[in-house]
Amino acid sequence: MLRAENITKSYGALHVLRGCSLSITPGDCLIVRGRSGAGKSTLLRMLALMEQPSSGTIHHDGKPYRFGPGLRPPHGILPSASPYPLLTVVFQQLYLWPNLTIAENISLVTQRNRYAPLTEIELAMLDRLNISEIAAKHPHHCSLGQRQRATVARALLTQARFLLMDEPTSALDRHNRTVMAAALSEARATGRGFLIISHDERDFESVATSTFELDGGVLRPL
Repeated sequence: MLRAENITKSYGALHVLRGCSLSITPGDCLIVRGRSGAGKSTLLRMLALMEQPSSGTIHHDGKPYRFGPGLRPPHGILPSASPYPLLTVVFQQLYLWPNLTIAENISLVTQRNRYAPLTEIELAMLDRLNISEIAAKHPHHCSLGQRQRATVARALLTQARFLLMDEPTSALDRHNRTVMAAALSEARATGRGFLIISHDERDFESVATSTFELDGGVLRPL
């Protein structure tokens, strides 16, 4: 389980998050919506232990990481007893290595070898997301929507038990949004958990189990 408990974040007098709490269990797909600048991406990074809350507790598989005055930040993420990593993150910035092809970007993460040929499972994922034709291309030769799907494909192929995704369909047309939602639904059915930040929760109607709105620093279920 991933859980945020009473998380706050302040930058001086600016209060970005005010006592936010949520839990993600295997098979969940939580959607967080809200206006631009509401703190959605900040909440995601804190759940991944990539940014330190001002106060509150983050739980990774039952291990609590507590934050507040006088508390030291955690040093790394709890090692998992599972053969699969605990979580992975899909950022809005995508973070594909520009000097590697799409196939090399994927195999470097999934097989830890940029020169390894893609497996049948990896090739099937590219085909599932309609990006087989860009496998040999470098990111700058691909459209933003293609790069977005490649980044999601890479995250799904890591077999991480929880996927935290920041606007994964923002550059996609309606057809590819439907394709993406179907791929995430299939992954959720295997017991993987998702937290998805999206300005349009309608993209994930077929896969969402809960929807939240972040407004004024307060996270509310809808």
